[in-house]
Amino acid sequence: MALNEEAIKRIFQEMQNKNLQYTRDLNGVKYQIQSNEREQKICELANRELLNYDDNTIAYTSVGKMFVQADLKDIRKQNEKQIEEYKQEHDDLKKKEKYIEKNLTDLQNHLKDIMHSAR
Repeated sequence: MALNEEAIKRIFQEMQNKNLQYTRDLNGVKYQIQSNEREQKICELANRELLNYDDNTIAYTSVGKMFVQADLKDIRKQNEKQIEEYKQEHDDLKKKEKYIEKNLTDLQNHLKDIMHSAR
């Protein structure tokens, strides 16, 4: 009987460690989602502001620590491309979040089952 209790304790400890890891992963993904949404909003705001200007307006874009003159159309296209990349990354992060949440829920249910069976 002692071996069975030791095995249950070991399994329970491993599952608790996995629970902590999934929780950390979930918090990290949520932070990435917030960061992604913030960056996407910045790009969208910049694009809206650029629409107010004529195509002949001189514009500059940053390259490292310096600025280079660029076509306003090219800057808009670059922003649109960046927005699409942010949207794709957001979708991928949401899928990852759902996957981790599902694993976390399953693990918590298993932990509850182990606790009930140990009683």
